[in-house]
Amino acid sequence: MPVVAINMMIRFYKIEGKDYQLSDSGIMNVSLSKEEQSILEQMLSINWHIQENTNDFTINVLLK
Repeated sequence: MPVVAINMMIRFYKIEGKDYQLSDSGIMNVSLSKEEQSILEQMLSINWHIQENTNDFTINVLLK
């Protein structure tokens, strides 16, 4: 499990399979508030980026 997924569980109380899906390219379909998303952006290293899904207001955290 990538460190970013572990941080998601600890910091934002998100559970894999319930709150997000883990894929080969990153974390998919996670729902965060704007405040949580801002915190996550500060936590991510430069090899990750956030992709917003406008159809369901979730985000993907993907490797660059």
